[in-house]
Amino acid sequence: MVISRQGWTGLALQNSCSELLMMDIDAQIPIERYEEIDSTTAAARRAVESGELGDHARLFVATRQTAGRGRHGRSWESPEGGLWCTLAWPVELDPARVINGLGLRAGMACVHAIEHTLATHGHGEDVTLKWPNDIYASGKKIAGVLCDVIKPTGKTYALIGVGVNGNFSTTELSQDIRQRASTLSDLLGRPVNLDRLLKDLRRRLRDAMMAEGVSSGLMNDVRSHLHGVGEGVVVTFPNKKTHRGRLLGINDDGRIRIDTVEGEMVVPFGAELA
Repeated sequence: MVISRQGWTGLALQNSCSELLMMDIDAQIPIERYEEIDSTTAAARRAVESGELGDHARLFVATRQTAGRGRHGRSWESPEGGLWCTLAWPVELDPARVINGLGLRAGMACVHAIEHTLATHGHGEDVTLKWPNDIYASGKKIAGVLCDVIKPTGKTYALIGVGVNGNFSTTELSQDIRQRASTLSDLLGRPVNLDRLLKDLRRRLRDAMMAEGVSSGLMNDVRSHLHGVGEGVVVTFPNKKTHRGRLLGINDDGRIRIDTVEGEMVVPFGAELA
C-alpha cells in the first residue's frame, strides 16, 4: 500500500498526539508499584492521610495483595497474575457533583477497558455491569470496583479500587468463588498484556473522575450493559431486610428497579444485589 506524503504527515501527527496524551497521563497519574502489599486501597489511604500524596493523583498497583478488600469489608482474593490497583484522586471540582454517580462512572470505565481488551484478542464476550460494582464477562464475575471517599483534612479524596481477574486460573480461587468467577486468561485461553490494560484503565478512570453526576449518555451506557435484566434477584437493604423480585432496569439517578409481589420498587444505594 502506498501512503502519500500527506498521509505520512497525518499518521505522524496522530502518533505524536497519542504519545503526548500518554505523557500527559503519566505526569497526571504516576504509577506506584508493589510486589506484595496488604491492599492498594490501604496504601492509597495511608498516602492521603499522611499528607504525602498532597494535591496529586497516583495509581497504586500490586502484584499480590494479602488483605484485599471488597464491598462491605469482604476479603478479595488477589493472587499473582491479576490486576490489583487503586486510583487516589484529589477532588478539585465540586465534590458533591463529582461523587454523585462516581460508582457508575468508574464501573463503566472498567467495563469498557475489559471489553476493549477482549476485543483486541478477537473475542466478543458480553461484558456487563452487575449493579452496583461488579463486572461480568460471559456470565461470570471478572472484576470488581470499590469507591471510597475520605476527607482527612477537609479536602476530598476519591479512592477507586479495582480488581481484575487477569492471568491466572480460576482454580487458584476458593471453591465458593470459582463457581461464579472467571479470569481473562481462562476466557481467552492465553494471557493478556496487563500493563496495556492498566494504562487503558488509568485513562478511563481519569475521565470518570473529571466528569460529574449521571448524564443521560452514562445512563444509556449503563442500561445497555446492565447485568441480569429480566432475571430474578434478591435484594438486601442496608437494614438487612430482603426482597425478592425481577430486575426491571435502572432509573435516571442510578438506582435499580425491581418488580416484586408488592409492585415496582426502587432500590436504595447501599443495598446488596444477588
